[in-house]
Amino acid sequence: MSWVPLISDEQASPEVKRIYDYINKRWSFVPNYFRALGHDFQLLQDQTNLYTKAMFDDRGLPRVVKE
Repeated sequence: MSWVPLISDEQASPEVKRIYDYINKRWSFVPNYFRALGHDFQLLQDQTNLYTKAMFDDRGLPRVVKE
């Protein structure tokens, strides 16, 4: 059991659900880290944008090094 409640798809607001759907399409699942951020839509959106830009944009380092 986690200390921070995870927001399931059923519990998610429509805005959070939209981001979950985006993450699910990109990675085939929604990591618990992002589910824990589901309480705060703006934080979830910002973290998703940051991670997506850092990991998937073709700049500088190859993805394997970023991992």
